[in-house]
Amino acid sequence: MWNKATNNLKIPSELTVQPASPTPLFKVTPAGAMKTASQEFVVFQGNLPVRGDPPRVKTKTATDFLSEICKPGGPVEEALNYLKAIGILPTTTNLASFQKKLHDIWFTPYYKKKTKLWHNGFEHTFVGDKVLSKKDYKGFHNWYQFLIEQASGGITNVPTSFSKPIQFLVATKPPYMSCLTFQWGTATKASRQGSSLFVGTSPAFEIALFSACFLQYPGDQCSCTIGTSSVTVQTYTSPPSVPPVTAVATAYPSEVSTLAGGRCDGIAKQYRTDCGWIGISKNECNDRCCCWKEEPGAYDTPWPWCFYPEGHRCQGIGDRDRKECGYVGIQRDECEQKNCCFDNHVPGVPFCFKGRY
Repeated sequence: MWNKATNNLKIPSELTVQPASPTPLFKVTPAGAMKTASQEFVVFQGNLPVRGDPPRVKTKTATDFLSEICKPGGPVEEALNYLKAIGILPTTTNLASFQKKLHDIWFTPYYKKKTKLWHNGFEHTFVGDKVLSKKDYKGFHNWYQFLIEQASGGITNVPTSFSKPIQFLVATKPPYMSCLTFQWGTATKASRQGSSLFVGTSPAFEIALFSACFLQYPGDQCSCTIGTSSVTVQTYTSPPSVPPVTAVATAYPSEVSTLAGGRCDGIAKQYRTDCGWIGISKNECNDRCCCWKEEPGAYDTPWPWCFYPEGHRCQGIGDRDRKECGYVGIQRDECEQKNCCFDNHVPGVPFCFKGRY
């Protein structure tokens, strides 16, 4: 999902993160503006009320947003492929039916007796519910909503350093911030822990990851690895006022941390699965969330410098177990567009083959 999300912003070349005073916490660079000007961000922003107005997402804007992110080759399709491979959503056969499922779990309204108001998971997660009182709010786990609100003057009192209580990790994939406290209009976070959110991620990636976690482990924690990072997502289900739909109440990253190199260090040279190409740079390899280890004389040996980390769906498939997914002469880009694995450093076996899911 991470690699399929082409509109994720890179830090710091496309998005800078810095103490809030006197400058904004998040600032999109000219290079990043090309991504935030994409239709994906435009229709996403259409769902985000400005200056903390009571959020009420309209059906048309929700449909437009889901139609934009539910496109072939993107992270949402990758989430669907994963869920189908592990036996979840057996009757959801295509992106159109998955889009309807996403609409049900994210935009189905539910009623909370405490607030005497209707809510939905999208609003709580990506917008924020400033409805408990004039003094507090809940939810609000999206960096782009924060950027828009701060630019319009709706957010103030942002801490001016990244020491406690703010924790920020730019080395992880995705970049992640926790314990972010701020004032939204007249309201502050109801929890003292503040907001936790991915930074620079595209709307399609967040919906894809949160949805996959929710559908596999509704109302529970869900952990996965992206490159050499460990990502944990927490979801909650809505109150039982919307049967038979099990809908999202909220979803957010609860912890993201860098692994201690074990997923790269534990792979013997002869078992490395190629993740790059001749001449790939370390930065290009890292952008693919793969491992990089320069080896003296590697150009004269079969093992690659850029390879998949342990546990990746393409890693650890024996040469004899490779199931053809392409044709003789297929190139890496076309193979990976087919959601297949590519490794051409072992002669006599399929270069393009099916992964574990």
